[in-house]
Amino acid sequence: MARLPDPGRFQHGQSPYERPNGRFQCGRAALWRRPCAAGPGVDGRCGGISDCEPVRENDRWQCRRSPMAGGPCTSGPLPDGRCAHRHPPCAPLPTTRVLRGRLTVAAAILAIVVIALNWWPTAADDAETRGGTAMMDPGPLSHQHHAFTAEQGCVACHQAHDASAGAWLAETLRAPANGAAGCTDCHTFAGPATAAHNRNADGQGDIGCASCHVEHEGRRAQITRISDRQCASCHDEPFDSLAAHRDFGERFPHEAAGAIVFDHVRHFEYHFVDREEHANVAPETCTTCHLADDPGRRVPASGFEASCAACHEAGITASSQGELTLLSLPQMRLRERELEAFRHCGATPGEKFRPAGRGKASDFMVWLLGVDERKPAFNRAVCDLVADLAKRGPAVLADGIEANGLDLDARLFAGLGLETMQQLGLAWAANERYRPPSYKMPGDAEENGWYIDRRGDMKYRPVAHADPVMRAWIELGAALQNRSVAAGERDDATDDFIDSLLSPEDGAGTCMKCHTLSTGEDDRVAVNWRFAAEPDRNRFVFRHASHLRLVDAAGNRLVETDSGCGVCHRPDPEAAYRDSIQSPDAGPYQSNFSAIDRETCTTCHNEDGVRNDCRLCHQYHDGAAFTGAVSQMMGDAKDE
Repeated sequence: MARLPDPGRFQHGQSPYERPNGRFQCGRAALWRRPCAAGPGVDGRCGGISDCEPVRENDRWQCRRSPMAGGPCTSGPLPDGRCAHRHPPCAPLPTTRVLRGRLTVAAAILAIVVIALNWWPTAADDAETRGGTAMMDPGPLSHQHHAFTAEQGCVACHQAHDASAGAWLAETLRAPANGAAGCTDCHTFAGPATAAHNRNADGQGDIGCASCHVEHEGRRAQITRISDRQCASCHDEPFDSLAAHRDFGERFPHEAAGAIVFDHVRHFEYHFVDREEHANVAPETCTTCHLADDPGRRVPASGFEASCAACHEAGITASSQGELTLLSLPQMRLRERELEAFRHCGATPGEKFRPAGRGKASDFMVWLLGVDERKPAFNRAVCDLVADLAKRGPAVLADGIEANGLDLDARLFAGLGLETMQQLGLAWAANERYRPPSYKMPGDAEENGWYIDRRGDMKYRPVAHADPVMRAWIELGAALQNRSVAAGERDDATDDFIDSLLSPEDGAGTCMKCHTLSTGEDDRVAVNWRFAAEPDRNRFVFRHASHLRLVDAAGNRLVETDSGCGVCHRPDPEAAYRDSIQSPDAGPYQSNFSAIDRETCTTCHNEDGVRNDCRLCHQYHDGAAFTGAVSQMMGDAKDE
């Protein structure tokens, strides 16, 4: 049978919580845990000066001492009815309930006093700008923000809930909860300020600035320092060390091709195998060609003149493979019925018209005329072009380019003289071989710039690297491709002309052996004439400068040895580098170098070595900058 709890466990003689519904408890119970039998009265007077209150029955007084106090006393009550066992009175004390109530009232009064003090603006503080007293100061700002807010005070970042009434306790950020409006008065970003990493993404909630940057922590507080725990609060794959980081990827960090084609493996394993033979051109170390004075994420190359010209300048200016063929007349068999149409060509009925050309019209001519060269109308168009060239020279070609809907670049025909074009046109019209003015040139000399070869073709050969005329023609090819893609219309003549300008195999397109085309929005292409930064990857940052200052076990600075760079960058002879960078159908880009793995980094970046926190390699904000007002305040700019 279960034992029932003592029904008197809450009586004043047993329970430590004396009389919870009363205002007073026995003083003896509070001091010695031995309460008197009667306990205090409701008015706070002691009721324990006697053990009991005798009761008169008939003509006798009866003792009523409780069993808990020992039962009826042996001596009984006195004749006058008083208890024979009397004690000095105690001082009853307030119960816990009374004390708690008094504390609650005191706290409420204190809160009202504090609110009143801060509600009423002081003489030194303008209620519309500062308000309140120093009693509600949350703490000093960091040194970065102190100077910008000293004049305005709190309202530089906060606004009162009811500024007109001076309700400074109701201050909130000037934005939705955890927003950034107060911060973006001074700070700007390339994307949404409160989106993760400032990137637009569906399903993402706002991340307030204060989630990571906590102010009022003192002048020396570094509010830009973010802990790994803060990063892990959002990311699904938190980790506590670089060793626990996920794998970097199969092609890290060479996930995208650069703007310039350079096959490191081919140069070092083929061209520079014999260092003695190439002593004047073969680089000593990686930093012979790469500028390692103060590199950032990439170590830039020193440029064509310093690194490439020794081997490639002559190939650019002396090779006929890289020439642009502007004009070459085709062979045409003119029939008698066409004599009237081609009378200005000087043809004899039944005979071929044989100008001193290669027997096929140039791709530029076919595109310019816009007529199928297999049809008789093409012959008419050619003869009309010849007649116009004899009259107006290069202006005919310029008008044809604009008539085809392209903007004319003045560099296209730079250096091409009107007299030369007219002489060539007259010679073609007369079915004669063009003979340039007689002059003597050394036997090994090469033509450069605009010239007419021995077959009578008008050509252009670059005079140097970055030749402006050749660049203009290649950019014309890119513009024509973009226009064709936008219009959704292509034809064989246009494709052949674009290939003659952009294909790296021959002609002007040989420039594209080193320079690549990048594809942007709407499949528009642009020619990469210079090195370009690699695309962003997860806000990844890296500074080569801090690594190149290190030394190896032998005391050599890594920047001075080719093996220093090889610690991280290991050539990959099996990679199809050139195909992947030049052919859009070759598959994903393959770098000259093997991917850098996590173990390479953890050799130095570990718990016992160099720091390995998240912000060592990843930044958060994209395109962080200051507003014009802040720049003007700092003296860097003026509002327009």
